[in-house]
Amino acid sequence: MLIEHPSITRAMLGSEWARARHVDDESFDYSPDISPVILAAYCNQFEILQLLLVHGATIDRPHPLSCPCRRCQIKVHADGLRHSLLRINTYRALASPAWISLTSLDPILTAFRLSWELDHLALRENEFKDSYNQLSQQCKKYACDLLQQCRSSEEVIAVLNKNSDTEEADGEERSLADPQDNTEKLTLARLKLALKYEQKQFVAHPHCQQLLTSIWYEGLPGWRKRNGFMKFLTCIALILLLPFISLFYLIFPRSRIGQMLRSPFMKFLYHSASFGVFLFLLVCASTDIISNSPKRERFRGPQPSELEWLIVLWVTGKSF
Repeated sequence: MLIEHPSITRAMLGSEWARARHVDDESFDYSPDISPVILAAYCNQFEILQLLLVHGATIDRPHPLSCPCRRCQIKVHADGLRHSLLRINTYRALASPAWISLTSLDPILTAFRLSWELDHLALRENEFKDSYNQLSQQCKKYACDLLQQCRSSEEVIAVLNKNSDTEEADGEERSLADPQDNTEKLTLARLKLALKYEQKQFVAHPHCQQLLTSIWYEGLPGWRKRNGFMKFLTCIALILLLPFISLFYLIFPRSRIGQMLRSPFMKFLYHSASFGVFLFLLVCASTDIISNSPKRERFRGPQPSELEWLIVLWVTGKSF
């Protein structure tokens, strides 16, 4: 009823609120710069904010801190404190979970970018550092709360595979109907974006870590439930079987064993074992521990030994 009153216009609900009020009508609780839509967003009143948005209320995003426009310069010279408080109040409304949920097509991306912006403002405006840091933490928590709503691994994958741009067509094509092809469809674009914007809470969330752990140990069911001794024996057995498994992978790369070898844990294990063998060959070649001709040091430019040929083969194989 108040919004639909004839004396209330659409502009008064937003940026024109302060101009429409008289000096005697100033509230003791809120400054005249706090419009109804800013107050509703700051108080996180979802229903009231939705009603205001339906009637056309908007929030003008603050200009950059070093904005050279005439309007910002006038406000800074008139009252620098009021200008800074207006920016903080506006960011409090923009960082509201209700505002992000109602106005953003990609709430998690909006929370990431706003948190990044608030962190930089905290470094530049040291006087209001605590306020900006608090709002930044609020945005980070909001993104984690959205991830907390996922109830299955498919939903977590859908969130983490979300691209930064609005690519709805591509997103529909990334269906998870075939569980054997999940490794090829896991782009984790949203997780990479979280690393870019330094969203540590989002990356460390249990839902995210559980998915990353399942990807890391893919093809090895029950690995985490084994004790340390069994894990050690399994690693030794896998390393000893490396030559035979490599030949099998070259012949049948699309087999079940081939898919298991493409898991991150198996890649890490075999790359580490291969590099360890390379270091062992270098140590043996430099110290002549294993050599059939003990007098090679007396010849100028001797023929390569067997160990040196193995090192050449290792380096050649790495180049491919």
